[in-house]
Amino acid sequence: MIPPSRIIKQVQQIELAKSHEEQLFMILKTYMSLFPMMNATLSRYSAFGFLGEGIISMEGERLEYISEIRDDIRSIPIIYQAIQERKAHFCQGIDFLKMVSSRYQIASNIQAITVTPICNGSAVLGFICSTKFSDDTQLNPTLLHALTQFGHLVGQYMAGGTALQLKNRLSKRELEVMKRVSLGERSKEIADALDISELTINQYIQSSVKKLLAHNRTHAVSILLREGVLT
Repeated sequence: MIPPSRIIKQVQQIELAKSHEEQLFMILKTYMSLFPMMNATLSRYSAFGFLGEGIISMEGERLEYISEIRDDIRSIPIIYQAIQERKAHFCQGIDFLKMVSSRYQIASNIQAITVTPICNGSAVLGFICSTKFSDDTQLNPTLLHALTQFGHLVGQYMAGGTALQLKNRLSKRELEVMKRVSLGERSKEIADALDISELTINQYIQSSVKKLLAHNRTHAVSILLREGVLT
């Protein structure tokens, strides 16, 4: 059994991250150092539409961005169950085939999955999935309890600093532009109001989208509104 004090101490190390991207990396690195997992994928979750969106995956020291993955998690019962109950879950064997979408059953040697929801109180911010484990791994209630605790601690940390972190990630001008975008103003209208070129406005929007790891300007605005950066 992993002592709760060790989990707390390890999660606190995430605060040492110097950027949002490094923070995400450290979440998975900490997760894999604590638990007998050989791989992990981190996704954000939005209760609006039950949408799960891939962020990054890690296997060994290899890190990969997976923003192209977007799913209605209601179609993946094991993830939906973990999010609804705000507890880590696992399935294997026949249950794995029943509770995991066929697109995730990529390799014949993958026969189990763990899902760890990242929560702050009743709000689910995201989740971590693993499908490869150390040879001696026992997927038992003790491990699930520790995974649940990890997910709640990470969620509390992320929720406590998310708005400030997002605000600090964008420049003052980028925030000003994104505020106007959220009000429905077009690039030309913003350019006229701020007395700068439309090209520069579009560059501010594009850089904001990139910094927020968003898919487009609408997605970037939704992230800023959801986290309370824009009101």
